[in-house]
Amino acid sequence: MKGRVSFVTIGCKVNLCESGSLAELFKKNGWEVVAGEDADVYVLNTCTVTAQAERKCRQEIRKLARKHPKAQIVVMGCYAQVAPEELKLPGVKVVVGTQNRAKILELVESQTPGKLVGPLEPGLAFEDLGVGTYERTRATLKIQDGCHQHCTYCRVRLARGPIRSLPEARVLELARELVAQGMREIVLSGVNLGAWGLDQPERPQLWQLLDKLAQIPDLARIRLGSIEPGDVTDELLEVMAARESLCHHLHLPLQSGSGKILRLMGRGYTPDDFARTVERIRGALPSLGLTADVMVAFPGEGEVEFEESYQFIKKLGFSRLHVFSYSKRPGTPALKLGGHLSKKEAHARSQALLALGGELAENYHRRFLEKKVEIILEEETEGVWEGLTEQYVRVWARGEGQAGQLRWVQVQTAHAEGLEGILD
Repeated sequence: MKGRVSFVTIGCKVNLCESGSLAELFKKNGWEVVAGEDADVYVLNTCTVTAQAERKCRQEIRKLARKHPKAQIVVMGCYAQVAPEELKLPGVKVVVGTQNRAKILELVESQTPGKLVGPLEPGLAFEDLGVGTYERTRATLKIQDGCHQHCTYCRVRLARGPIRSLPEARVLELARELVAQGMREIVLSGVNLGAWGLDQPERPQLWQLLDKLAQIPDLARIRLGSIEPGDVTDELLEVMAARESLCHHLHLPLQSGSGKILRLMGRGYTPDDFARTVERIRGALPSLGLTADVMVAFPGEGEVEFEESYQFIKKLGFSRLHVFSYSKRPGTPALKLGGHLSKKEAHARSQALLALGGELAENYHRRFLEKKVEIILEEETEGVWEGLTEQYVRVWARGEGQAGQLRWVQVQTAHAEGLEGILD
């Protein structure tokens, strides 16, 4: 054994996936990967989406340096890409951005301090780090990186660079590898997932990849991560309806239900456009679970705009909401807008939408009362199994079973958190 390495991840599922891939790389090269224990090396994967996330990254570095003064600290990811100088803190030996992460192993083993943060220019290749995270019976596979959106509040585009894709043949190879290792469900992730393939010579589309993945034997479920509303094509909906293993769940970043705010955000669609997309989705897949990201307190969001957004969200009836507040991001156009709200007002609006999200979730879950739903058994605690439906609804079910089984559950109770019932 060469040593002990621990990964600390702050941010999205793409970050988790990348950390998991690097952990596998370290394992294959003779390292022991540990969690929450003393390690020789700590790798912190950072986030720059909000000021709070960046502050959390800095706090984590200081905590690691204080508790483990002899350890090497490696900082990588989005925050490291856009502001490497802010992470030159005590204890940090290596800083790597959102490329060249496979070289972390070499730098750690040679104990060479270094900084690998270069420009993310057009023509950049997808960095293939192999398989991503494993979660009981489910694995996350990153197939896309980079963003071509121009949202005025976000600097992920600066942190991730141009769009780039993992080639189809490699996606299929890794998916088969995951199935051979016992994974029953694969979640496809990406920074701008719907843009998968657009940088490839043949310009394949996501729905075509899904159709091929769905033909892999013993792959029970394929789930999509977040996808932009404009990338929900009729072809995508058709293949989701036709292939049994494709989960009837979509997560769309709505951000606001106010036309004025969407324009200021640079989102490229109106509330009516979004509503028509939802109508098409539900026409093709009536039972689909539709979850969404929503931002509050964007500059210029007065009481009228917030109420418009609130009522729009309520009308569409999402199955779950992810609510977050606008955060000032250096280098973004939104920073120059007038009408920035106080933290107090942002918190109040966030709480109002969280409460609405709970009501919408419970309303959606009640559709399944006294019906049967199918889940993959993930983990058992005191005779109760936990798992997800294809619509991304959490289920707790009493009965005998085995991890990885696809089982039907007779639903008896529905609440905001999910469903409860008995295994058939």
